[in-house]
Amino acid sequence: MNRQFGSSQPGNNTPGNTQPGSVQSGNMQLGNIQSGNLDVIGRAQGLQIRLKKVGAFFTQEIVYPGETEPLVGGDEQDIHVIVDGREIRSAFTYAGVSQKPQGSLYLQAVLEHADFSVETNFKLSVRNGFLDVETTFMAHKPLVLSTIENNYRFFGAAGVSSAVDAVGAPVGAGDGGEAGSPVPPMMDAKYAWLPHLKKETRHVAGQHSFRSPCAYLQQGADVFAVIPSLTALRESWKNNWGLPAVLDYVEPNRLRLGLATHAASYQPGENLYFSRQPQSAKENANGCGGLTLNQGEKVSYRFSLMLRKDSSGGAGAGAGNAQREIVRFIWEKYGVQLLDEAWHQYLRFDDCARYAYDALFDRYHAWRAFSLHGKDCGGTVALITRKYEGAFQNEKDTKFAGEIPWKQYLLDRHARNRLELAAKWLFEGTLERVYFDARHNNIRTACGLAYFGARWQDQRLLDAARRTVNLYLAAPETADGMRPAVFSIGSRPGWLNGADGWATSEAFGVADLADTGYWLLQYGMLGGEGAAPSADQVLAVCGKIAESILKKQTDAGFYRRYFPGSTAERPLDSASEDMSTLEQRWFSVNATAAAGRFMAAMAQVTGDQHLLAGAMKTARFIADQVLPEHNWSGQSTPIDYYGGLKRQNCSVIYLAADLFRIIAQITGEKGWLDSGIAILDDLLLYQQLWTPSYLLV
Repeated sequence: MNRQFGSSQPGNNTPGNTQPGSVQSGNMQLGNIQSGNLDVIGRAQGLQIRLKKVGAFFTQEIVYPGETEPLVGGDEQDIHVIVDGREIRSAFTYAGVSQKPQGSLYLQAVLEHADFSVETNFKLSVRNGFLDVETTFMAHKPLVLSTIENNYRFFGAAGVSSAVDAVGAPVGAGDGGEAGSPVPPMMDAKYAWLPHLKKETRHVAGQHSFRSPCAYLQQGADVFAVIPSLTALRESWKNNWGLPAVLDYVEPNRLRLGLATHAASYQPGENLYFSRQPQSAKENANGCGGLTLNQGEKVSYRFSLMLRKDSSGGAGAGAGNAQREIVRFIWEKYGVQLLDEAWHQYLRFDDCARYAYDALFDRYHAWRAFSLHGKDCGGTVALITRKYEGAFQNEKDTKFAGEIPWKQYLLDRHARNRLELAAKWLFEGTLERVYFDARHNNIRTACGLAYFGARWQDQRLLDAARRTVNLYLAAPETADGMRPAVFSIGSRPGWLNGADGWATSEAFGVADLADTGYWLLQYGMLGGEGAAPSADQVLAVCGKIAESILKKQTDAGFYRRYFPGSTAERPLDSASEDMSTLEQRWFSVNATAAAGRFMAAMAQVTGDQHLLAGAMKTARFIADQVLPEHNWSGQSTPIDYYGGLKRQNCSVIYLAADLFRIIAQITGEKGWLDSGIAILDDLLLYQQLWTPSYLLV
């Protein structure tokens, strides 16, 4: 290692040890190297990377072109390490420039400790504005490493000086800063993104969620992103088996990336999250809780930093374009390579489908064929058992909790049927239900059965698709075209109007009806000789559903979770998919997107301009009220989120993107396509790349 300039070793920072002036080499400019001011500055492609001297340490700062205040900084806690159960947060002890064997120059920051050293090197990426960074941890003695992370605080438009001037008081030691350090900017990120759920401070986005990995913060049009290197993780995975990578967000404006022990929990309430593992000296003495390293052994990881700043103060365009750059950067740097290698796919898509249908019919025996009103019917059943009753009820819904099946089945219509179902539950312990709701939709399954049945000339699949559609067409229909979403099997079968996850509801769900109508339309479009029911029959039913949805649309274009009159205007607290605005009160993004997509699809098939107008009204509402805030909440979306993280549901994002796609196809107007792509960018943040083999479980 060739270490120069700015060393804070004893004796090296006294006057006269370093000559005044600046040094330039390629696109690196080292400035302010003079006695009493040992800042080390690298300039490259507009960004200024500053290793600022603070007392005996150096802290990193990144300044955007044309600005003087940093947009991002280490806040004197640049490195977070847990070694042998001891937690250390520190800035760097050395700063300078190093040259790699291949001739590249790096701005270098080093933390020296008696037990270890941490070296971080900054190099500009090939793409403008993306800064490549590499961090290496080296053990000076045998030890157990539990965490090594780079820490960044996003100052946003406030900068450092203005925030300190506004508050002007020190903070205490701990996660907020070292004792006596300036107050961090009191800036809450308008939008914080992690690739996994986070409910509490200890939760992280674990490496298993790195399917389109990045974390970023947005304040106005100022955006800061951290993107881990999948290439580096792939190269070092075997060596770092005990210490996988993590991304983390600490409110209000801090991002972390590195390696840390974490695990998923299977306990109720924790099964959705990755948690940092608690460390103690006792655990490490027993060889647990981290990666054991001998003297001289190293662990490293790489990542990229992106900064974008709209100096004009624009609110939306700059930040939206920055998110698109992040998505494209990840694809071009990693996705294209993985796609070319084809190392991520073990089965062809047809083989995956065959495996699924073998499970449906043969392994899990989830298919039921029967006759109803003289029609051949059937469906894929969900087996609801008393043993797991609590898992399939909405515990916060006092209307149904503890009352299913008794009052739910005995006090509504078809009492004799419900009595039989209740008896089946009590004495046999199992209910078999066929769902036609947005989450578990048998008509969607029927489309897959029909498609692959025709593709493979498999009569069993074609017959199952036909029976499933027959069952839904046999459902009772209200005067305005609404149909129930759940069918319970028995000698006197019963229909239930709506679904709430696995539980049931007497209310007709908007998303349930719209999604079923959409897939019923797709089934009719598949056609085929001798297909029954006919395409005309299917289209007639779809038309009634679409007209009913259009008539119940609000003036603003949105929908609530249930149709008016079937439930209270304000949703239950457990209905986490419902959102509100000052102007529109309560609405459901899931219901709004599903209804809009179905109306747009019907308009595309039939040419109905009224349905197209309804779909466009829905799309405008989503573009104005939902997309700017990234609030894609839907069914089963967890209610409690940490800090500024938003409630998001991938199914809802997909529905909205598809809505804009269909309208763009009908109208040919680029604005609809641009909005759809912006929505799709949100979805690509979840899974843009194939799951790497080393993440499979």
